[in-house]
Formats: sequence, structure tokens, C-alpha cells
Amino acid sequence: DVNAPLDVPVAGKLREESSLVLHFKSGTRNTAGTPPASGHRDDLGTYLGPNPALETFGVFDQILLETSDGNRLDEVVAGASLDESLRIGTLTVDASGSSRLASVRVRVRLLDAASAVVGESIAECAVTNGRFESDCTLAVDQPRLWWPRGYGNQPLYHAEIALIADGIPRQTISRTVGFRRITMAQHLHFVVNSVPVFLRGGDFVTENL
Repeated sequence: DVNAPLDVPVAGKLREESSLVLHFKSGTRNTAGTPPASGHRDDLGTYLGPNPALETFGVFDQILLETSDGNRLDEVVAGASLDESLRIGTLTVDASGSSRLASVRVRVRLLDAASAVVGESIAECAVTNGRFESDCTLAVDQPRLWWPRGYGNQPLYHAEIALIADGIPRQTISRTVGFRRITMAQHLHFVVNSVPVFLRGGDFVTENL
């Protein structure tokens, strides 16, 4: 996946002055350097004109040099949901990472727009072969509801996920969530927080597709 982050261990390889050199290769060509037999567009185009197979690659975000004591959060996925009464919200956080210890803790704190803590949960995680996983669930009573534009405000909450090793927070990752309930009573008839919402969209297919 060209859009996925790439971690490259460089422990013991850095010098006082080091240079980073990136080499980009085609993702649509096989090891022989020729296009695959299927899934490749005709470069000569159609009656609509030229239709070359364009490729998107490169660095799409920051390049960071990070240091770690062996305890690290690698992935954090947060989601928010509402029950049918729209009174009880649920924050779910799935986290995974690596550690040199036998066990770690993952702390989840939910803060409102005023940075007030509205809930907290701590999960104990066993480390197996240097890896750990955590599933945290936090109930939120009477959360402020998120609405589509034109139907109300869009209050957001901030979830702070901290990795605690040896009783010390080693890393904290933040996620932003909003509480809303979306259902579809009929095909393409959407209901947000028990209110029918008319949604319609359009699509422009770029000329090179």
C-alpha cells in the first residue's frame, strides 16, 4: 500500500552526519519491468483521447526520526457510537504496539471541547513475543451530539491514548471523535440522530481514468 506508513529501523546505523536517499519504483510493473497482462490501460487511448497509465507515488507526509526506549504504540483506532436513545455514547479504542516488558497498560481519556475529562479507562496488556494489543471501551453519559452542517453543531471530543510502562507514560496519541447515530431506514434514506437527512452527491472522474 503506497499510502501506508513505513517504519525503517536504523538503530546502530546512524552516524554524526547521515543522509536519507529514497528510490521510487513503479508499482504497476512486474519484476521483469513490463506492465502486467491485465489491469493496465491502453496508452494509445480511446475515442476520448490519450489515456496513459499515470502513477502516484512519493512522500505524502512527514519524515520523522524517532527514538524509543523499546515501548511504543504502533497503531490506534478510535470510534464513537450512540445507542438508540441517543443518551449513551460508547468510545472504542483498539491499540497495538511493542514493548520490552512483560506487561504494559493503555490508558484512554476522553476530553470535551473545554479539555475537561469526561471519562477514563485503563487496560492491562500482556506482552507476547514483544507485541501487545488492547481493546478499551468507555461509556459516555449524555454526550453532545454531532450533526451534519445545517442541522446543528459539530461538537467534537478528543481521546488521549497513553502507553504506560513501568508506571510512566511513554507515549500519547490523540484522536478526535464525534458522537452521532446514522441509520438508513430505506435505500439511500439516511437518518442522523433520529432526524431524516437528505443527502445527494456527485462525482467527477478525472480524465486520466
